[in-house]
Amino acid sequence: MYAYATGGSFGLEDMVTTSGPGLTLLYQLFIPFFWCIPVSLVAAELTTAIPVEGGFYRWVRAGFGDFWGFQPAGGIGARRSCWAARTAF
Repeated sequence: MYAYATGGSFGLEDMVTTSGPGLTLLYQLFIPFFWCIPVSLVAAELTTAIPVEGGFYRWVRAGFGDFWGFQPAGGIGARRSCWAARTAF
């Protein structure tokens, strides 16, 4: 349901037909808060605890080592290159 709630207009019609308009409105209003507020609080806490450039890459690397620190950075790079290839055509 999180993907439906944050996907914007994509999937909204399916959500209304399967859940009904009342539950759809509830999802659209409340589910993003249950996801966005905790994630933003974690990011704020990590930013103050580990004040380095690099964000989540550096936080994961500090906690789990070089191999696992590369995983989020490599994933971002792969997604960006796929996005660039899609928008080129």
